[in-house]
Amino acid sequence: MLQLDYTSNGIIDTRTRDKVHTMNKEEFDKLTQEQQEIINSICELVKDPTLQEILADQLAKDKELLPHIKAELKKAEKNKEVQNLTVYDILDAQNEQRARRLDKSASAPDMPEAPKSKALIILERALRRQALHNKYPAQPNYNIKTISANNSALINYMTSCNVIGTGAFDLPVMPKRKITTYTMITFDEDKSDLYEDVKKLTEIERSILDRIYTLKKYANEHNMPCLIDGYIIASCMPGAGGKVTPQEAEYYNSIIEKFRDMKIYIDATDELRARGIDIPEGDKCVFDDYCISALRGQYRTKNGDIKDCYILRDIPLPHNYAEKIKQIITISADLFDIKETMPDKNGKLALTDTNISMTKERQNIVNYLLRRIFTMRNDFAKAKELYRKHEAKRKKQAEEGAQVDEYKPIKDYCKQKHVIDFDTLYKVIGQPDPNKIKASRLREFCKLALTYWQAKGIIKSFEIKTGKNAQIKIILEE
Repeated sequence: MLQLDYTSNGIIDTRTRDKVHTMNKEEFDKLTQEQQEIINSICELVKDPTLQEILADQLAKDKELLPHIKAELKKAEKNKEVQNLTVYDILDAQNEQRARRLDKSASAPDMPEAPKSKALIILERALRRQALHNKYPAQPNYNIKTISANNSALINYMTSCNVIGTGAFDLPVMPKRKITTYTMITFDEDKSDLYEDVKKLTEIERSILDRIYTLKKYANEHNMPCLIDGYIIASCMPGAGGKVTPQEAEYYNSIIEKFRDMKIYIDATDELRARGIDIPEGDKCVFDDYCISALRGQYRTKNGDIKDCYILRDIPLPHNYAEKIKQIITISADLFDIKETMPDKNGKLALTDTNISMTKERQNIVNYLLRRIFTMRNDFAKAKELYRKHEAKRKKQAEEGAQVDEYKPIKDYCKQKHVIDFDTLYKVIGQPDPNKIKASRLREFCKLALTYWQAKGIIKSFEIKTGKNAQIKIILEE
């Protein structure tokens, strides 16, 4: 039986050392196109048709192994002992690997093993890498351009009122029409002691839930599984850019676990009917599940490490509900990373490349302010449209000589006040009663963030009032 081997020049008969087919590096990438012809010629030469399957299988395995060999060579490129090795040297090491197996089975158990060649060491690493590649999915690459924030009455109550684990309640969803939604939020009975003191969500937990929703939507759009963990969530938070520590990742993982243990029941039938959604008589629209539904899993990092993660089955329940009632706000992701500004030669605000450092407290401020500002912007856009229609009606009335309706400025159509109270902001970020120095520092950061958003064109300007009833006035149009 003909025994074949690989070298940097081609396939060789190991008994006679005669070349069967030569192949240079440039030809290697054409291997799959030419392999059938090569295999057929060899099989014809030795009159052994069974060799075709063997060669085809080996060539296919080598092609699959090739990217992992290249990756391991790149990792070891600073090692002088392996700098001159090529992928062909590593493929050659398969013969050494087979020979060592035969020697080991034939030799005495206590016989010392000969040192491995550098090529074999790289080969074994590549094989381990390939095994991990086949067993675990790769660390996902989420190229997030926007963050979607939930702004429903449900999530507002979950962050501002003690409604978690306190029994069922009627959530006022359309107060003017006196429509409520029957709601209950609890934890699993076996976890009740662990979450005994949890009565509402914190601002950072709310923002994490927004990012879980954003990641799941991205995964769905790109037809990929949604894998999340503390490292991935941390990289999506405002100001993320540095290396995530294991402690940070564990903190975010604990919040993911909290969402997995939290059960939410919402009977939104009356509300959805009131919003014009067709629900047949006798039917109900009920949301009844965990806050997030996720399985445990694992993924491999770019460095080949294996990390535990969660595989998200669906979008978070509060966001599923918010989608139905159209209360999701979309915010450009770059607005969460605050940069320094400076006046240009014309006195206008210009952006710099310098990021302002973030703490969890500052992240909370950014999340809260952006959500409030975009709620104002969306409301203002609707108000402008109502104003335009009213003015068109007044113009038509005047042209027809009819009685003209009373003039109403745009602000009369706005449901949102363009003011943010610092007292509310302090409570949201977990600083309900800051001393003067602390309050001054918080306001100064708000000024930096607002100035950045002004330079980005998100707001026209702003005014900060200090002292009693301190507040921020947001100006959307001059």
